[in-house]
Amino acid sequence: MHTLDSLVSPYIVVWLLRGIIVVFAASLAALFLGLGLHKRHVLRVARSKEEKTLFYAGELVSLCAGSIASVAEPHDFREALCLARAFGSFPFHDAAEMSKVQGAIAATKAIPILKDALSSKDWGVRCRALGAFADLRDPSYFEYLLNFAEQEEVVRVFGSCLSACAFLIQESGQFQTFSLLLDKRPVLSASYDEGVLRTAIRSLLARSDLATVNRIMRDCLFSETFSAQYKAALINAIGKEKFTSMTDAVIDYSRASEVRIIRISAMRALHNMRICDDLICRGFKSADPVIQLVAIRSSLYCNAAVEQQIAGFLASPHFDVRFAAAMTLVKFPSGGRELLQRARTCADPFATDMAEFALTMD
Repeated sequence: MHTLDSLVSPYIVVWLLRGIIVVFAASLAALFLGLGLHKRHVLRVARSKEEKTLFYAGELVSLCAGSIASVAEPHDFREALCLARAFGSFPFHDAAEMSKVQGAIAATKAIPILKDALSSKDWGVRCRALGAFADLRDPSYFEYLLNFAEQEEVVRVFGSCLSACAFLIQESGQFQTFSLLLDKRPVLSASYDEGVLRTAIRSLLARSDLATVNRIMRDCLFSETFSAQYKAALINAIGKEKFTSMTDAVIDYSRASEVRIIRISAMRALHNMRICDDLICRGFKSADPVIQLVAIRSSLYCNAAVEQQIAGFLASPHFDVRFAAAMTLVKFPSGGRELLQRARTCADPFATDMAEFALTMD
């Protein structure tokens, strides 16, 4: 005989399952609807930003042509960002024209709006405001931004502030002050330091003569105030900017230094400037496999006399050194391939395998 519970329970379970399915389907539909509305909102905001940026670009064209005397006032943070973005991508004919537009922007509410944004609790808003100052490239705000950076605790915002400052440097004293602040935060990566220093060097070169830039670079390099990380980043920046007038200073400093990162950076800088120096050949004699590897990679623009030395590293017990030697010999225009062919038949299995690999990959 069936009890009441045995008759009712299956129906309850079925209705519960149906209810769960309905709720799940409704939730899924709401999710897709929300995603669709969000995407539409994002597209609408992006379109609005693009339209406002184009509007301000038109204003700048009219201002430069003399059709108007001032730029339309930005009313909020979003419009101030659009104005800065339009300025940053505008093709100015000369410095005088850029200065004229910077003066017109300074007369609007854009700068007070951006400065107010720097006090926001949202670090993303602060980063965007700093990006706008970088776009405006007005050197008169350098000291203001540098003071702001000293008080900023969020590393990402601090980095954005230094990036903005790098675009605004116009004299040697500012470069040194900027460098001191950059060196205060070792948590920033060496590659970041290198990037902002490259920007700072370009800004300084655009506003100062070469002799002044050489002097300040040399002072920073030989100063005991700065850390090895900063000096390594500066040397890398000099190399990647192909700042060949600093070659002697880089060589002199690295020869006097026993710091590993300095020697490595100097060799890479010489390679980037396509310069060969005895500094690279000295790296072959190091007991440090990393320095050996960098010396091999940096020797591509040395004469054929180093080819035999590099071939000797095909038998190195360190795989990375063997690989660097083989890949470098392949690129030598003279006898590199011939040395690899000889290594294929030598008695050392390391050299034989790596030579075979390099010739197969080429």
